[in-house]
Amino acid sequence: MQAYIERFEGTSVLTDNREIATADDAAAALDQLDGREVTSITYERGEGANLMVSGGPGAYLASLWDDEAGEGWVAEEKGPGETGEVEVVSAGQSVLVPANQVLSRGRVAEIVTAYVADGSRTAAVDWAAN
Repeated sequence: MQAYIERFEGTSVLTDNREIATADDAAAALDQLDGREVTSITYERGEGANLMVSGGPGAYLASLWDDEAGEGWVAEEKGPGETGEVEVVSAGQSVLVPANQVLSRGRVAEIVTAYVADGSRTAAVDWAAN
């Protein structure tokens, strides 16, 4: 598995490609997200499936895309969470997203761990069609 970490320097985007062999490797890549210069990571399994995590300390987004099925999903907190919109930095851009899509570092770590282990979507969150 590969992780592509995008670093924004002014108007330039630099991509750091890392081999992800373990959950610890995946967590180390996730720790690079700072919400300023490094705002997105794509974990690629090589099977046409990608997990994108974006944001930074305290406010993360996670989405899955399956090229073969042509389908995507966005992770959402379960239950009747917060309403309204929250501003999050994603792929170098400030975006407004539904509050229930903003995840904690711990929740994103659960999503990444499940994906790295076997490509699955964890049941810890709801997955809305995107």
